[in-house]
Amino acid sequence: MLLKKVDNQSGKDGIKPAFYFDGVKITEKEMKAISSNDIELINILKGENAIKKYHENGKSGVVEIKLKHKN
Repeated sequence: MLLKKVDNQSGKDGIKPAFYFDGVKITEKEMKAISSNDIELINILKGENAIKKYHENGKSGVVEIKLKHKN
């Protein structure tokens, strides 16, 4: 799964992107535990858009993960 490979990639400055799961910052280990079947949306933010929304945490980009919510 491509998402699971993203965390192994470092940005040009050698720093990895931040991961947010339903609006909450998570670790790479937590991100790897998310089942791809439970993901509704993945959004990638970089540059000014990431910094504007996530401030210092967004300087190396952000991977936003939104889960499917079961009724």
